[in-house]
Amino acid sequence: MLKGNFRKSRLAGYFLVVGGIAMLAAGIWFIGEAVDFLDTTARTDGTVVALKRERGAKGMTEDHPVVRFVPPETGEAVEFKSRFGIWPSPFTVGDAVEVAYDPADPSRADINSFWTIWLLPLLLAAFGLACFAAGVHTLRQTENS
Repeated sequence: MLKGNFRKSRLAGYFLVVGGIAMLAAGIWFIGEAVDFLDTTARTDGTVVALKRERGAKGMTEDHPVVRFVPPETGEAVEFKSRFGIWPSPFTVGDAVEVAYDPADPSRADINSFWTIWLLPLLLAAFGLACFAAGVHTLRQTENS
């Protein structure tokens, strides 16, 4: 009986270590993507003109801000729906927001805020680090048993 629990604990430890490394790597990759995006984009002011309510992957309701801005390069209004969606939204219709956009393709844009740029990468990295630490702790505990 104890031998079976020991094996399960070791297996859980290995699973947490490998899963933690994978999530940490994904978080770091997304952080790199965010840095690249911010390094190659211009900034301008925009306005939240709508909140588009959608069902997320897990069936939960998400509000995605729809933003309108006018890039100085073209002088023509552009609207985009942010990839970031959460309910309740930290944004409301009429909010002034800073927009990061690609001057060569203004439709490639997003709200330049913590919520839209940094939340997912940082959560992935933090959760990955926590899983890795829990796995290492579990393996150390089973080592001494």
